[in-house]
Amino acid sequence: MKKIGYFLAAAFFLLSFHVAPVFCVPIDLSGFMGDATKSGGTITFIDDFTQQWYAYYDPSYDVANDAGILSFDYSLDLVPDTINDYLTLEIDYLPVITITTEGSGDLSYDMLPYRGQSIDLAWVLYWGGDNDAGGSMATISNIDLTTIPEPASILLIGAGMFGLFSFKRKKS
Repeated sequence: MKKIGYFLAAAFFLLSFHVAPVFCVPIDLSGFMGDATKSGGTITFIDDFTQQWYAYYDPSYDVANDAGILSFDYSLDLVPDTINDYLTLEIDYLPVITITTEGSGDLSYDMLPYRGQSIDLAWVLYWGGDNDAGGSMATISNIDLTTIPEPASILLIGAGMFGLFSFKRKKS
């Protein structure tokens, strides 16, 4: 009977790490501005070689205290003879993700170090300096940020530890 109690306490403790709900919410783009076109949750950049970069940014994006992973889908279409055009995700003017090859996919970035801070968050299409080749295009869509409710996680871990200690005390 004691073995069953220990097993149930251990199972509850281990499950407490995995049952905290994680929510994925779209980023509110209303505070963003820049040289891109926004339609719904999709941002589109078109290189017309009139400037060195095309940015869509929020200079004071507030990262929530429960922020987790920033994820997004991208597509980068480079015109022939394009030299060095690339797309970046930047935080506080530093590239954290750089896409240099044509194609599409999905990427994610860990926002935990920025919890509770106000940051400059930007997607930027850079023109590589090729004077005769404009028309590269990039799209960013399905921009989501997972949120991890910390109080629920701590409560579950605490309940698991309480269960372990209470079974141990009964043994004494």
